[in-house]
This record gives sequence, structure tokens and C-alpha cells, in this order.
Amino acid sequence: IPEQPPLPGVDAHESSNIRFVPEPGFTIRPKKNRLKEGFLKEGERETVLTIPPSSEYDETCLQIGHGKRPKVQMILLVERVWWALGKEGEEPSESEWVDRPIVLSREAFEATSEKALWLRFPKRRWADGVYIGFERSRRRPYSFMRETLAVPLREFTDAEAVRTLEEESHLKVWIKRDKKEYEAVIGVLRAVRKAPPKKRWIGKGRYKSARATATLQSGSGVFMVNGKPAEEHFQYTPPKGKAFLQRLCSLPEVRRLLSELDVSIEIKGSSPRTLRQAKAAAHALARAIMKYDTGLVIPLKRAGFGGVRVVEEDKKSRRNRR
Repeated sequence: IPEQPPLPGVDAHESSNIRFVPEPGFTIRPKKNRLKEGFLKEGERETVLTIPPSSEYDETCLQIGHGKRPKVQMILLVERVWWALGKEGEEPSESEWVDRPIVLSREAFEATSEKALWLRFPKRRWADGVYIGFERSRRRPYSFMRETLAVPLREFTDAEAVRTLEEESHLKVWIKRDKKEYEAVIGVLRAVRKAPPKKRWIGKGRYKSARATATLQSGSGVFMVNGKPAEEHFQYTPPKGKAFLQRLCSLPEVRRLLSELDVSIEIKGSSPRTLRQAKAAAHALARAIMKYDTGLVIPLKRAGFGGVRVVEEDKKSRRNRR
């Protein structure tokens, strides 16, 4: 029986090949044929039993005998450690045990989480010491009396690896047995990559007492004014004011751009029932479009859009003080 480490290597557990050298006439058969065909190969001088890398075959029962004589039962125990992600108090099923790192979510480490990482050992009190953690210097010791051990993930809520979003972190297990120590990665916390902020183009416009700020960003043609669809905000605006804004939006170059952008306009002063807000919105939108595409500066100004440049209040007051 070859000696193999109880924890898997880089990839996973490997199959275990057990060789028997029986005397002539002796047979070796799996009990109840639990092993699939091909796992037991009989040669002229030896019989090779291949134990596949699956938790259900760690304990394999064989029947050995000669002719019609009573068979002797033999139990082989392949000492391998497995793990699974589940809930506290609910031991995983046979099919849930794995030997590869489990991708863990940060929600599983919250203080109210019921998620637990289960470990399965070959038998009770099999290890001299079990430790789990993200770093060797801060690993935690665990004791177990049964074949399985449940480790609540909320115990690692304060771990630096859980709070660090920019880097991938590995949750590891260390096992001490027979004066040897084994190590394996059992869980992975993926790095959280923040989406870059969308680029925005901002323009300001005014008409008499109404001041507007228009913001453009990549989108699908949504047009909002003061948090409402533009049609709803300007539904009571005089026809002359509506026509001024619609003339801007109907220009071929502007219509093409607005189909690929989202527009958000904030207006202060006056009322949507006057043409002042509509004209201020049109000038602000034109200014934002000029920043998005500088090639439209001259055509838009010739068409009467953009108005005078709006100076921010703080800059204007500083200039006046001088």
C-alpha cells in the first residue's frame, strides 16, 4: 500500500494503487461490487486494486478467499481529508465533499452568517492538530472528536483578508500527524474589481432666472429632467419653449449622439410652466454636447444654442471682489 499525503496536491487527490500478491487459487473481489469495472485488475502474479479519488471509496470492503471456502472480509482505509461548504449543524452529503479550493463569498464571513466549512477526516481523533486561517501566523487551532469538523466562517469576520477587496486571498488548513505537517488551500476569496467610473460631460446654461446643468454619460438614450422624463417635466411648458429644445434634439448630429448617451438635467429657478427652464435646459445640453464633440461647437452656436457661458457663483464672487 503506497503512502500518500492526506491532503491533496496542487490539483486534487490522486488514485491509490494497492497491490496484492495472492497464492494460486485465491480470489479478491469488492464486496457488493461498489467499485466500478476496471478498478480491479488481475495479473499472473499480482492483483492491482485502484482506489479512485472519491470520498465514497476511502473505506473499501474486499472479500478474499480460496475456492468454495468461506471468504475473509478485509477493509481498506485510504487516509484522505475532504472538505465542503454548508450550514452549521447540517453535515454535507456524500456528493458534496471535494478536494479542490471552494470559491467563498464575503457574505459568508459576516457576523450573522450560518455558513460553515466542513472537514472530513479518515476516522475519529485521526490528527494531532488541525489549524485553519488565511495566514500561518494567525491560524486558529481546532479540535474534533468525530470524523467531521464544522468551522463557522463568521469566526474570521475580522480577518484582514476578508476586508481586503483588491487582492485574492486563500483560506488554508494545516494538519499535524505523526510529527509531520501538511498544508492545503481549501477556500478562495476572489478580488473585487471595482468598475471604473463612467466618463461624464457636463454643460451649464441659463436663460433669465433659470439655470440648468446637463450631464451626459454612456447609455441608451434616457433623457431625465429634475428626476423625471423630459416629456413629463415639460408637459405644461409653452409651445415656444418646447420647440426650442426639440429643435436642438432634432439636429441630425445631436439626434445620433443622444441615442447613445443618457442625459440628466438639473434646473433651478423659474418654473417649467414658462419657457425659461426649457431654454436654459437647451443651452446646458448644447454646452455638454460641445464638450463631448468639439466639432459641434461652431454648428450649434450658429444654430443659436449654448447661450452665454455660465460662471459658477464662487468664481463670480471672487472676480467681483477683485
